[in-house]
Amino acid sequence: MKRIRWNKALCILLCATLVCSEGVTGQAAVSKNSQCTVSTKAFVKASADTEEPSADPKETPTATREPSADPTETPAATREPSSEPVETPIPTVEPEPTETPIPTLEPEPTETPAVPIERPGKVSNIKICYGKNNSRLVITWKEAKNAEKYLIYRQMNNKAFRYVGTTKNCRFDDKGIKANKKYRYKIVSYQSEAINKENSKLSRWFSTKTIVNTKHQRYSYSEMSRDIHQLKAAYGDRVHYQVIGKSVDGRNLYDVIIGNPNAKKTLLVVSNLHAREYMTVQLCMAQIEYYLKNYYRSISGTVPVNVFEKIAVHYVPMANPDGVTISQYGIRAIRKASLRKTLRKMPGANRHRLWKANARGVDLNRNYPVSYRARYQKRGSEGYTGTHAASEPETRAILSLLRKIRKTSKLKGVVNYHAMGSIAFGGCSKRGNVRKVTAAMYRRAVALTRYGSSAGYNAGKPSIGNFREYVVYKKKIPSITLEIGVRGCPLPSSQFPSAWRRNYRLVLEEAKLLRSK
Repeated sequence: MKRIRWNKALCILLCATLVCSEGVTGQAAVSKNSQCTVSTKAFVKASADTEEPSADPKETPTATREPSADPTETPAATREPSSEPVETPIPTVEPEPTETPIPTLEPEPTETPAVPIERPGKVSNIKICYGKNNSRLVITWKEAKNAEKYLIYRQMNNKAFRYVGTTKNCRFDDKGIKANKKYRYKIVSYQSEAINKENSKLSRWFSTKTIVNTKHQRYSYSEMSRDIHQLKAAYGDRVHYQVIGKSVDGRNLYDVIIGNPNAKKTLLVVSNLHAREYMTVQLCMAQIEYYLKNYYRSISGTVPVNVFEKIAVHYVPMANPDGVTISQYGIRAIRKASLRKTLRKMPGANRHRLWKANARGVDLNRNYPVSYRARYQKRGSEGYTGTHAASEPETRAILSLLRKIRKTSKLKGVVNYHAMGSIAFGGCSKRGNVRKVTAAMYRRAVALTRYGSSAGYNAGKPSIGNFREYVVYKKKIPSITLEIGVRGCPLPSSQFPSAWRRNYRLVLEEAKLLRSK
């Protein structure tokens, strides 16, 4: 019996040992140690319970003890070991308290001092021209650096400047302009956030007086050149000009264009082929200014803008500037010494006022390639045809202009101004449209000017190298010629009012006629 009890104890011990050997992880190891401890205690207790109460083997127990219902009295060795390992709770590791960082106070940002805004710059390229009517001026300029707006001040006839308005644009329209006054403007660039808030620029003077002077007799090349530039400045895009060549003595040959330079139709006006007839220059320049000034107004029922936007008018107001200079001021006014030396030897040099030719003694209205005869008459004040057709730079410039105009538009007609005689030329011996349109131009001119017929004029004299005949017969372009004045040339200034009354509408009405052809 005792042996059986020892065997049971040994089995319990072996089971405990087996359980202890199964753990591999950290948690299993903890569980195994606990199980080993429990099993060992159970084994010791079981061993103690199996011992006999008496050492004498001969004594027999008087009675068999009943097992107690109290579970605490059951020997530990009789319990069956569990096949599942006993889970031992893993002690939770309390995290070490972290120190709460003490917030560092950010330094308050110091205000960076604002960079001062620079003083505004000055405006540049101030331009003044008329608006759609002559009581308004349009002032434009190039913007100034750092300008917020512009303050406009006006000065009239040397009086104090007067504030007239403010604008953020580079343009200002000034109303209430009066005729025969002069104006200038102070454009003030303004920047409200700058220490120096203003910067000003003065414009040039702008005169509302008539530009072309028709009160005196000697209207010169330099005066015409100045007037062309002033007309362009005053009237802006209504007028343009170009230099089409140089004279023998280096003076510009101007082409002044009224209206739309890109119009599909054009009319050409050529004046002053003969030097002493320089009142024709004055007349053409006065016409140009009159049409520009009244561009949007009715002139006897015709509004220029409605005509000139459809058919542009090209004026060559002074086709012989060297000859004009000789006629007005004498041979001494020629710039080149070599020309002066040659001119003094020519016929007519001692009567410079009557000079008709250019600075080489060639009559420009005898130098065109039609019915041409070389070296006809002598080189001098009039009549000489030149060494060959178009030998002179003035002639070549006009021929070049004709070609250029015809490449870009349809040249509908040519008007020529000469002096004197109050005569109109409009004959054409060839049949066809050129003859028909030339006749219509001639009738319109006679109706306006009341000039007489050219029949019998220069009868018996050959027509050599004549510009109008070149245009009509060689280029087949309708053309008329008008001879202004009634006395010998140079015409006195007293002749101008009559020439003006007869001709101030002529080019406008001829353009209107040709616009529909």
